[in-house]
Amino acid sequence: LLAHPKVSHELNETFIADFLLFGASIEQGATVYKHIKRLPAAHYMVVGPNGIRLNRYWSAPLHQVVRYSRATEYTEHFASIFEKAVTERIPPTKIALELSGGMDSGSIAAVAAAHAEEGGQKIMAFTNTCEDLIPEDKEGQFAKMIASHLGIPLQLSASGDYPLFDRFESPALHTPEPFSNPALAQHYDKAKQMVDSGCRVLLSGQVGDTLFAGSNTYFPHLLKSGKWIRLLADAHVHRNNRGSLTGTGLGEAVKAPFRKLRRKKHWQPELPVWLNPEFAERVKLKDRWLTIWQLWGELTDTYGQLQRPWFDSIFGSYEALKIPWVVRHPYSDVRLVEFMLRTPNYMHYNKRLLREAM
Repeated sequence: LLAHPKVSHELNETFIADFLLFGASIEQGATVYKHIKRLPAAHYMVVGPNGIRLNRYWSAPLHQVVRYSRATEYTEHFASIFEKAVTERIPPTKIALELSGGMDSGSIAAVAAAHAEEGGQKIMAFTNTCEDLIPEDKEGQFAKMIASHLGIPLQLSASGDYPLFDRFESPALHTPEPFSNPALAQHYDKAKQMVDSGCRVLLSGQVGDTLFAGSNTYFPHLLKSGKWIRLLADAHVHRNNRGSLTGTGLGEAVKAPFRKLRRKKHWQPELPVWLNPEFAERVKLKDRWLTIWQLWGELTDTYGQLQRPWFDSIFGSYEALKIPWVVRHPYSDVRLVEFMLRTPNYMHYNKRLLREAM
């Protein structure tokens, strides 16, 4: 776009401000260039004689619940969708896996390994380790156990071998927009290693934690809307499965009016002092600072995290480098997301669905 003579190179100061404070823009559709916009997630654009029109084609469902008579039915349903979410993203060629040693990426590895064995594909796993920097870090050990059990070759990359901002002047690390990763060289080397080994598709475990954050608004919604019978019935089922009402959000809902009386604010750090005062005033940086920390404190459950304006930056960050690969995220499968948003909270606790499905 910048190669076109009519496209301005003028920078977007609010994007730069967000990048300096948060590492990503908090405005959907913004780019580092003032006159270049990004198509927001879940939207399509129509360009015609009457101008440009943006339409939203998908929204996350809110306060819709799937009710089964047995907890095992939720697990069976989850397992079916999760298997499709993984296998339908597997290419017919060699596959790379991002293996952290945790449940999310480990579960993807297990499904992918079973499918690859049937389809004859080869898999390679890649893990960043920090043991030399943080002795208690066990990700490398857990990743080795998973890879060994599944019979997957594993490549370890030691973060301690990369000083912060290593090789930042290298042309290979130049990105179209500012990139908030001081370990970009390690990211590049790992991606290059994947591609050189024949893998053009990487499966990531991103969004797993988000899917299992549950809902902190469903029960308060029933309370506020006066749906007492449904509230009592669902609370009874939750308590029977969880052992308590923890995780319903009812406790917070009861305390909320008193918190307002005390005018207690969301926790937030102080606005950084190193910002140029004139610049901060020009882009209303203090207001943006307060807004982001309020959103961070309020949008904490699955639905809320999906509404965070910087959420989709997770996906773009993988493919910011000039590497011929595609990164796919099974946990962001729309079928899986919609099912998890409709699943009772007690099935989210401690990632119960994932544990039982695996």
